[in-house]
Amino acid sequence: MMKEMRSRPAWFLALAMLSLNGLMANAGRADPLVSHDPNKVTDLTFGIFCASKPDSSTTEKDTISGSISRHDDTPRMLRRTQTIPAIDGLMFGVMLRFQPPSNTEFLLTVDHPPLDPNRKMHESWKSVWKSNRTTFYTYQLGLGDGPPAGTWTISASRGGYHLFSVEFEVVLPTPANLTELKQCAIKQVS
Repeated sequence: MMKEMRSRPAWFLALAMLSLNGLMANAGRADPLVSHDPNKVTDLTFGIFCASKPDSSTTEKDTISGSISRHDDTPRMLRRTQTIPAIDGLMFGVMLRFQPPSNTEFLLTVDHPPLDPNRKMHESWKSVWKSNRTTFYTYQLGLGDGPPAGTWTISASRGGYHLFSVEFEVVLPTPANLTELKQCAIKQVS
């Protein structure tokens, strides 16, 4: 057994330890939180999406990669869940509709465990909502950034006013997760 453990990649062992620590720390914890302003946001759902290649990207300095991907079409939601297996290239997030007025700028924020060599825990960028149309905001896991296990929050605000917030728990994947979800994960190209 020790031989098997030594042959595992270092990120896998770190992820296993973080997952175990997270399970112990969250033993009595309630389900992940979901909140939104029903006057501004409707049809809020969340979960795992089948990743697709982006149509474009924009530079965003307050992100690990320095840019965010833009998609013209909404990806297919595979499963509604707040428990996300840590699979390289897996996309998770929220899908919703904003209420009028349209073309309103807001701040999207992703908080997560420490990642990348700088141990970044907070990423954000500005976006513009389009009213009465389904839109989505997701994060695509890149295991090269570090072990992602723990609590993640995707939230939006405008002028300090809360629009929505969804918590996710990123956990060590099971063999069944790997089999089921691998077809929806697209590894990122740096």
